[in-house]
Amino acid sequence: MHGVQRWEDAFLKLVFITCPEEAAHDITSVVLREHFAAGATVLSGAASTFWWKSGLENATEAVIILRTEEHMLKELLDQIRVLHPYEVPEILVLDAVSLNPAYTQWIKDELPQHQAAHPKNADTATQTAQTRTVKMETVTDLLKTASAHPLKIIVLGAPGAGARSVAYRIARRLMWPTFSPVEKLVSENGFSGNADKGDLLPDDRIQPVATSGLQKVKNGGVVVGFPRNQAQVKMLAAVWEHPDIVFILNLNRDEAIKRLRMRLSCACGRTYGPALPPSRAGICNACGARLFHRPDDVSEEAITKRYSVWNDVTRPLLLATYVAQVHPIEASMNYDAIIKEISQALTKKLIGSPSNTEK
Repeated sequence: MHGVQRWEDAFLKLVFITCPEEAAHDITSVVLREHFAAGATVLSGAASTFWWKSGLENATEAVIILRTEEHMLKELLDQIRVLHPYEVPEILVLDAVSLNPAYTQWIKDELPQHQAAHPKNADTATQTAQTRTVKMETVTDLLKTASAHPLKIIVLGAPGAGARSVAYRIARRLMWPTFSPVEKLVSENGFSGNADKGDLLPDDRIQPVATSGLQKVKNGGVVVGFPRNQAQVKMLAAVWEHPDIVFILNLNRDEAIKRLRMRLSCACGRTYGPALPPSRAGICNACGARLFHRPDDVSEEAITKRYSVWNDVTRPLLLATYVAQVHPIEASMNYDAIIKEISQALTKKLIGSPSNTEK
């Protein structure tokens, strides 16, 4: 093709990925920050239907389109596999042709170039490549270690602090099991007793759910929204003698009331708000069901009671019981800042954990 600049000379690759919408930010932010790709486009709200383990599944997903060059492809794909929450990630790589020389040059300028492209700076290029390789291997090895040997993590917070969303996002990234006795009980039976008035669920109802469900995380994982009182501390102690880290998400009362009044919930357990809105108004991203306001999110009396229980019972108990393990988080920060702080704390713990350094 005369007179037209084709992309084969620059080895452009377009990488297409499908993933849960909440995972798209993690994937794109990391690959762009590490310069594995020159650009990313995220298309949200894609309705997917597929066969999985002999069953027909439906999901609302995001489609990510990444632009990279051939020499960056292996590092990019390795990173995606580490970050992707699916057991079998869907990743498609296509060769591309560009008819725009300026677009070609933009990609080349934004990506680290293969050392052969700059023979005069061979030593510098080699050193950069080695540094990137070491960094990539460190991240990959760390996450593989985390997946194989999960820490014992508790995530609890004030009403409206977003503890559940934070916990599940971290768990998905590290491929750790999760369990929430309260969430499981409510999802199966709905609100009953005085729960819709802001009271804790009765311990005699929590006990059987906790006893069986906590076995899922007995070797490590994330326990969400539990324990909330002394009886529940004893339930957890039967499985975990000592947790590794207890993340407490603090939020003042006025902000808690504001957030809860705007929060939407789904029967599957997902919650949404201004910081994490659903892709389609009123519809759950995960299961497609209609969202609703929980009874204890709309009543100021119930919210006030829940906050009082948190502030007067649960928070002081956690601080007294897990003195050495508590890591407080200011939940008024934006969502990404919270995730970053928790990730840094987990990374530090993983690197310094005797059980991991011995392996």
